[in-house]
Amino acid sequence: MGKPRELPIPPGAAKAANGFEIARIWVGNNSQHVSLMTSVWKDPAAWGTALMNLAKRIADAYHKESGSETSELLSRIREGFDAEWEQTTGESARSFLDEDIYNHIRSDQLKIEDIPRSRADWSEFSAFALRFDPTVLGRIGYGKQVVDLNNATSDSSINQLRAHLFVEQRRWHHFGRDPDYRTTMKLREILDLIREKLKSADP
Repeated sequence: MGKPRELPIPPGAAKAANGFEIARIWVGNNSQHVSLMTSVWKDPAAWGTALMNLAKRIADAYHKESGSETSELLSRIREGFDAEWEQTTGESARSFLDEDIYNHIRSDQLKIEDIPRSRADWSEFSAFALRFDPTVLGRIGYGKQVVDLNNATSDSSINQLRAHLFVEQRRWHHFGRDPDYRTTMKLREILDLIREKLKSADP
């Protein structure tokens, strides 16, 4: 049996009602292919902290497999990082990174033409769902409610409706298939609700 193409969601993240993915790294044809959600932090220095935490987890994993000292493993990771840093600057960085960075649209800047048709295919729907900034969830106090599509009603705000779309996109992307019929019908209903709310806001 071959190795799985995708890694499982970490248990802690899977159980978190407001958890979401911020980075994905694939290797193919001797290159790295990366998707990033840069909007999660305004200051790029936060990614330095995230990379340091990742390095610690990598060192810990190697320690458990080989028994090598964690400090030595971290030093070895640092050597590789420093060597790559010296060789990779400016435009050359794009030679090995295929970045897919989502450009978010704030709900107060959303236009009717941005919304896919109700009968749009899954790829068009996904592209729209990913233009929502999930960090808004914390600001609008909409955590656990977002995992239940039944909470998406005509009384929901546009941010709340878009949050449902975002969560469902990530869920079915993880499953590796298009959503089932019942979910698809609900997602189309949510698109219609967003469209109607935007129309009613027109002068």
